[in-house]
Amino acid sequence: GMCYAALGTDTGGSIRIPSSYCGCVGLKPTFGLVPLDGVQALSWSLDHVGPLARSCADAALFLEGLTGKPHPVAAPDLKGMRLGVMQHVGAGQWLQPEVDARFDEAVKILEKAGAKIERVSIPDLALASDAVLAMIGPEASIVHQELIAREPEKFGAITRMQIEAGFAIPGTAYVRAQLLQQELKRRFAALFEQVDAVLSPAVPWVAPAEDPPLNDDSGPGEMLYAGVYNLTGLPALVLPMGIAGQGLPAGLQIVTPWGADDRALSIGTVVEAANGPLRPDIAALAGR
Repeated sequence: GMCYAALGTDTGGSIRIPSSYCGCVGLKPTFGLVPLDGVQALSWSLDHVGPLARSCADAALFLEGLTGKPHPVAAPDLKGMRLGVMQHVGAGQWLQPEVDARFDEAVKILEKAGAKIERVSIPDLALASDAVLAMIGPEASIVHQELIAREPEKFGAITRMQIEAGFAIPGTAYVRAQLLQQELKRRFAALFEQVDAVLSPAVPWVAPAEDPPLNDDSGPGEMLYAGVYNLTGLPALVLPMGIAGQGLPAGLQIVTPWGADDRALSIGTVVEAANGPLRPDIAALAGR
């Protein structure tokens, strides 16, 4: 409630992950839908710009301002709509039980509204996060190569280390990541012949006390559900699905085909209407 909406950038989840942690709506639009003019580049293959807002309707209005095109959002008739619950191999090692419970409740809301729910999977989905990092590193290094050579002291220590590490990533790793990117796009295109949208949690846990380092076991976990949609460029919406552990919100992610951003926002309104406003446990947060 501090502002109407805010502008975010998302290269590996940086609109959607904070939205999940803060109980906001965040949309990573279809790749290229929102122009990147005036935005500091990080990775030209993965960078997206989109809205963070209080509701799906507000996010849609902001998207209209960003694109100059109408993005009508209304609660859809879900009768017969096919929604796929994406299976992520290895997610169990990170997924908090209360986040999983809120996700199950959100899926039941959509099923009760008439949607047909089925489990879906994509081969090699678990490789997506590593591919994202293999592309961000070299591209970010090229973006910043002149400035870091001229004024290295002006970079934060961790940022400088990450940019310098990008120069050491082999070209073969970068090319393999691009090949996986193209293959995953083909597989998702085939999947969207069978379902209208894909569902998952946004992040496997509620907001951590400290940001997990990218180079430890929890770093890939934070990007588990998010990174693949930077790689494929599919529109991905995150919205609150209730309060989970420690009185903190958990997020639902809705992914639709390229160009179907409005469909994701419309489906999101069904969950919003059923759940009502978030009511955090203030006492639990105060004692955290």
